[in-house]
Amino acid sequence: DAMGTHFWQVVLEGTKRWAVAPPNQTALLGPLPPRARALAAGDLFADVPGGTCGNAPGEGEGLAGLTVLRADLRRGDVIFVPAGAPHQVRNGPGPGASGPGRGGGRVVAVSANYVDGTNVRQAAREAYFAAELGAHPDVAAAHARLVESLGALEAEAEEVLKRDELQQAAVSRAGDD
Repeated sequence: DAMGTHFWQVVLEGTKRWAVAPPNQTALLGPLPPRARALAAGDLFADVPGGTCGNAPGEGEGLAGLTVLRADLRRGDVIFVPAGAPHQVRNGPGPGASGPGRGGGRVVAVSANYVDGTNVRQAAREAYFAAELGAHPDVAAAHARLVESLGALEAEAEEVLKRDELQQAAVSRAGDD
């Protein structure tokens, strides 16, 4: 999702139609930065009649051999979209919809983007590029915070590894006695 973040969403009312491709297939979308690839990909719903997905989760082949997973999320359904996964979402049909794939009815969902240890490097890289391209005036500060967080995570990981090594050495010595 945006800036190399992971994304989750829960649908509270209505239907959200999702098309998601695996992050490891983004190269099939062309030689563009990850965010631009998703925007330039075209319609991930295009090879389904009427531009809609079925009523149940399904798989299909999308653009240029891209594997596209499709699903309709309804009340109580949750989706996780990993960083870098090309995706598109539409509000599903509801009362007042005028045809297949047309929005209509009320759709309410709660979502959040986030960074954790699995995507902090990607988020820092995308923040750097956005800052360099001048996409957002506050991105440079966000990039600096991410780099600082990355350094803190790496230091914490090193500390944990050293502590584990010391514990293993103590257990080995105790076993030798």
